[in-house]
Amino acid sequence: MSIIMKPPFLSGIHQWKPLYTLPALEALANLGGWRHFAIDLRGVSNKIQFLGKCALVMSFPTYAGRNWDAFEECVNDLSWAPAPGYLLLLDRARRFATNDPESWHTALDILRDASAQWQSRGVTFSVWVRGTVL
Repeated sequence: MSIIMKPPFLSGIHQWKPLYTLPALEALANLGGWRHFAIDLRGVSNKIQFLGKCALVMSFPTYAGRNWDAFEECVNDLSWAPAPGYLLLLDRARRFATNDPESWHTALDILRDASAQWQSRGVTFSVWVRGTVL
C-alpha cells in the first residue's frame, strides 16, 4: 500500500476505507512527524459523550468547556500539540451519527471548517471516519 500524505492535499474529511488499518495510518502520520488522534466512538451516542471523548483523546486544555464553541476553538488551535500535520481518526461513528444526527453533522461541519483553516496555514488536518457513510 502506498499513500503519500503531503500538506495540504489531504486536508478534509475522508471515508476510512477497510484497506487502511489503524496501525498503517498511524505509521504514516508518524513518518511525517504528524500528531494523530485515534478516537474510538464505540458507545458514544450524543454530543456530550462525543465532546468528552475528543477532549480526552486530544488532550484539550482543562479550561475548555464541553460545547461546540470550545470544540471548534480547540481543533483550530492545538498549540499544546504542535505538529506539521494532524490526523484525526474517528472510529465506530455509526451509533453517534444515527442517534444524534444533528450533533454528528455539527461535528463534521466544525471539522471540515477546521481542515480548511489549517490548510490555509499550510498544515494538513485530515479527518478519517469509519463506521458510517459520510
